[in-house]
Amino acid sequence: MKKFLTVCTMLAGIAGMACADNLEGFKYGNETAPTGKEWESVEELALNKEQPHAWFFSFENVEKARKVLPENSKYWQSLNGTWKFHWAPNPDERPADFYKAGFDASAWDNIPVPSSWNIVGLQKDGTQKYGTPIYVNQPVIFQHRVAVGDWKGGVMRTPPTHWTTYKHRNEVGSYLRTFTVPADWKGREVFISFDGVDSFFYLWINGKYVGFSKNSRNTAEFNITPYLNEESENTVAVEVYRSSDGSFLEAQDMFRLPGIFRTVAIQSRPAVRVRDLVVKPDLDENYQNGVLNISADLLNTSKKNAKDLKMRYTLYQHELYDDNNKPTDVIAYSAPFTLNKLTGKATVKAELKMIEPRKWTAEAPYRYTLVGELLDKKGRVLETVSTIVGFREVEIKDTKAEDDEATAELINATAVRNLAEAMKAVDGTLFHVSTDYVFGTDGNTPRTEEMPTNPLGAYGRTKLHGEQAIAEVGTKAIIIRTAWLYSEFGNNFLKTMLRLTAEKENLNVVFDQVGTPTYAGDLALAIFSIIEGDYYAGNEGIYHFSNEGVCSWYDFAQEIATAMRHDKCKINPCHSNEFPSKVTRPPFSVLDKTKIKQTFGIEIPHWRESLIYCLKRIYASKQMP
Repeated sequence: MKKFLTVCTMLAGIAGMACADNLEGFKYGNETAPTGKEWESVEELALNKEQPHAWFFSFENVEKARKVLPENSKYWQSLNGTWKFHWAPNPDERPADFYKAGFDASAWDNIPVPSSWNIVGLQKDGTQKYGTPIYVNQPVIFQHRVAVGDWKGGVMRTPPTHWTTYKHRNEVGSYLRTFTVPADWKGREVFISFDGVDSFFYLWINGKYVGFSKNSRNTAEFNITPYLNEESENTVAVEVYRSSDGSFLEAQDMFRLPGIFRTVAIQSRPAVRVRDLVVKPDLDENYQNGVLNISADLLNTSKKNAKDLKMRYTLYQHELYDDNNKPTDVIAYSAPFTLNKLTGKATVKAELKMIEPRKWTAEAPYRYTLVGELLDKKGRVLETVSTIVGFREVEIKDTKAEDDEATAELINATAVRNLAEAMKAVDGTLFHVSTDYVFGTDGNTPRTEEMPTNPLGAYGRTKLHGEQAIAEVGTKAIIIRTAWLYSEFGNNFLKTMLRLTAEKENLNVVFDQVGTPTYAGDLALAIFSIIEGDYYAGNEGIYHFSNEGVCSWYDFAQEIATAMRHDKCKINPCHSNEFPSKVTRPPFSVLDKTKIKQTFGIEIPHWRESLIYCLKRIYASKQMP
């Protein structure tokens, strides 16, 4: 098995995602049947699937909510267990009408849920009853060439005859089971949730079409209240497709194992309820006292207005490595609010402050349970929810390499050497991103990989030391130098220009530094394509990657302002010496991409094309500076 390593840094907090607007691709409506094309239509992500929210559940009281896990709630019921199952090697051979009332599935096999049907189908004699597991780094699924837009060919095109998917083009699993709704759920809305289905599925309840979902690693939740028989047995039918257009995005280092592979459950919620709960812990400047910044999305689907509601929050403290908790004296309330009838919404905030909370660390993971209660105007509890929180703060200090070369050496060189040694020990391949800063002032022709290096500052020196460390260790590696990197995320030249050209009437930008703006998404796609296509073996070495084309920083700024119609700002060209800096950038940073294009067959877009794409993403996400 080949091994490779790509490195990124990420910060994660204890919070959920509140979604004020419907996500693009999520459709809602009373459709009677699917078209059959949803699983290969990139514009369609879901039908009637609930908007994403944090992981929490509804409980009957505070004592139950303090246990947090859903099995402690009478409003949650698992559908895990034995389901009836049929396997087909392709969509044309599936039982198309299996979801209809009266369908006889008695001759079907039984299968456990959750599971992956490839694994369940492995027989004692070594034969495979339900298809073949496929390891993702092998080009045996549907990709034919490493090129932008290859996914448009779909998953059903004919592969070479020796590929696994030649015979089993797109396996389909059909699932059936029955369930009953608990009597004490009467008057509450009922939801069904699928925590993981690989990779696409249709859903029917009692023969009625509910909707579909793609995105195999995120929970898919549907409101099934209108489809239920409250006082009798219900049938759930699920049609799972092994591959969909979403499969092109789920090419991680893993086995592709289709099926309902995580928990399926039903739960009930009141009409006036907490739709989402976001909790962001914070510490003061001395990392001593803490505060929980709480934001709750509330929803009213009843036929009556709900006035003068409040959220009450109480905090419970856990002992180390103990699920039991005890109350603290910390309580917080939100301001009163009103939810109008029939999908009335509100986002309600509150602060819960705590003196000297126990801090969460890897060695001592102290945690707290936060219980939230939705109260009506008489103080009666409409719903109780809970979540786990912890107090920890991680900061990345924005210290330039020129101000602290020793730390830069640790990050850019010593850490790289350690990674190189680790990958050599497992005979893996290291993917390392370097920079145009390794070059100096010499020359005004595009930089090839063989040109001499001569870094002008600490950043360039330490990045070059990282490249040299990889060579000294002797591990297999793909080193990619890039330049003028930007994206819709974080702080970069694009984000700065968007803000300044919107705020200022005059702006000076240097014109005597020439290079190529490079969209980080294009760089990521290039690395992904090399890995996914398994093209790195035997092609180790240094490569250059940037977008196509050439411009100055002045030209780049003009293009940004023009694209966003920031006409009131006059952009003036100026010399680099008018902006003295400790960081010295090479005046000519145009990289020659011939080697990477010829070796891996990568198609690289022009920088203007990628700029427009990035600006559209920024605008669509409503994250304009």
